[in-house]
Amino acid sequence: KKEKTDDLNSDERKPETERDGNPEPTDRSGEKEEGEVMIVTVPQNDYILGLADLTGELMRNAINSLSSGEMEACFVLLHLLQSIYSGFLMVQQDAPHQVSKKMYTLKQSLRKVEDACYAINVRGSEIPKSHLADIFEQSSDVPNFED
Repeated sequence: KKEKTDDLNSDERKPETERDGNPEPTDRSGEKEEGEVMIVTVPQNDYILGLADLTGELMRNAINSLSSGEMEACFVLLHLLQSIYSGFLMVQQDAPHQVSKKMYTLKQSLRKVEDACYAINVRGSEIPKSHLADIFEQSSDVPNFED
């Protein structure tokens, strides 16, 4: 029996590595092996806007790490947010208008994590660790005005 094919050539439906004659590495279960390099093309503007959105998730992760007692994670995420923010400052003039709108939210996220790290350093011994996350969760309930 012949299988019915649609308008696409069967080679066009295969992953690029299979079209080149190099089969994709798989394990015995047919799943891709770990460590495989995957190339994904993303438009530059989407990539930059995605990084800006990531900063909000990093801020939430930093605040949530306090509730599990992982104080060091909050400081690591602070340094990462500071690096991302300084990178955005360098490209802000040449970036699309959408990026400048995201900068406000990025700066808010950075500020919340800075405040949390400051409170841990200065007042950490005064506040029970179990209450740190509650304090910062309340301060992060600020409306999002980026859109």
